[in-house]
Amino acid sequence: MKNNFMKSENFTRWAIRKVSVGVVSAAVASGIFVIIGGGEAHASDKQLDKAPIVETVKTQVDENVVTKPTEKVESVESTTVKPKETDKTVEQPIVGTDREAKPEAIDNNILSLAKDTADAPKMEAPDMTTHKTAPVEVKKAVMDNTKDEVNVPAKYLDKANFPGPFTAGVNQVIPYEFFGGDGMLTRLILKSSDKAPWSDNGSAKNPALLPLEKLGKGLYFYEVDLEGTKGKSDKELLDLLKANGTQSYKATIKVYGEKDGKADLTNVVATKDVNVNLNGLTTVNEVKKGVMDNTKDTIDVPAKYLDKANFPGPFTAGVNQVIPYEFFGGDGMLTRLI
Repeated sequence: MKNNFMKSENFTRWAIRKVSVGVVSAAVASGIFVIIGGGEAHASDKQLDKAPIVETVKTQVDENVVTKPTEKVESVESTTVKPKETDKTVEQPIVGTDREAKPEAIDNNILSLAKDTADAPKMEAPDMTTHKTAPVEVKKAVMDNTKDEVNVPAKYLDKANFPGPFTAGVNQVIPYEFFGGDGMLTRLILKSSDKAPWSDNGSAKNPALLPLEKLGKGLYFYEVDLEGTKGKSDKELLDLLKANGTQSYKATIKVYGEKDGKADLTNVVATKDVNVNLNGLTTVNEVKKGVMDNTKDTIDVPAKYLDKANFPGPFTAGVNQVIPYEFFGGDGMLTRLI
């Protein structure tokens, strides 16, 4: 009598399929072998999970092949995928229903990362008006960017008005960034003023000259003191300079630090002495004094001077005619003898 019996064993069969370079899919099949009586084996599949990737290379698996219980899983692998068909640069994913990476999720993560990168804010250049200028920069600028001696044309002083910028920063404290404003006396102290335009009372509104590059606003203050004019500023100072006419002044540049938005007069950052030569116009009083003090009361003219005088010639220049005062003492002129 034939002895019939049933015996079952679990099995797992899997295969790796190459889809494209850098991408593989895994198909996993699991089930139970049922061995009945005379040793016939049938595979009863419980589930089949396949990665949802469009296959470009299919691995043929004969589902009718009966696998004996004694066969190992590795033998299935060797019959379905050859080692040379796998891309050596691709690592095998961990196979499992819970930890298996889904291609759709990977693609979505890449798209999300690309979007985040595109929406990322762009870095902007810093605003140099807020540049934290260091005291050592100020000291170097005062020494290197200012002249040792300044010659101011008489017409600049003569045409200066108040209110106006000419005396700004002279005997008074103002922000350091205003040092080189158009029409200001202190502008002429900067070396850069030699190649820069000038307009009387700043009427042309020419760009200001910074005492140093990248100077932060409101960080430093300055004043230029003129020796012999202490306590005078604005209109009172301008009137004094015009009255003094041509004169040389010792000027002291002082740069202060900032505290609570104001000049800290106890914090002197840099100083320098400069000679300022102001060329002024001759005053009316000076002319009066010159006429009274520098001319004779009586003149004796030699006969040979008159005898040898010719015309055209200078002998009668300025006599019964008006000519510039500076020609009063020309060679060969009668007025010269006065």
